[in-house]
Amino acid sequence: MIGGPLVGTITGALMAILPSNPPGAYSRVRTYYNHSKRQFKIVTSYYENSNFSGYITTTTEYLIVPAS
Repeated sequence: MIGGPLVGTITGALMAILPSNPPGAYSRVRTYYNHSKRQFKIVTSYYENSNFSGYITTTTEYLIVPAS
């Protein structure tokens, strides 16, 4: 089942990981979930331009979902 307080908690945690002062004006965020590790992988790529050219850097963050 998708939804409920767990999704809100996970969404809040994912948003807390994103930097408040990013290194580029534009970004793409890709989120992956590894069920066996109960782990999210958040990959953020930063760009200078709105057409996603002018690559600057990529960051990777991990978020482990605690067992309930």
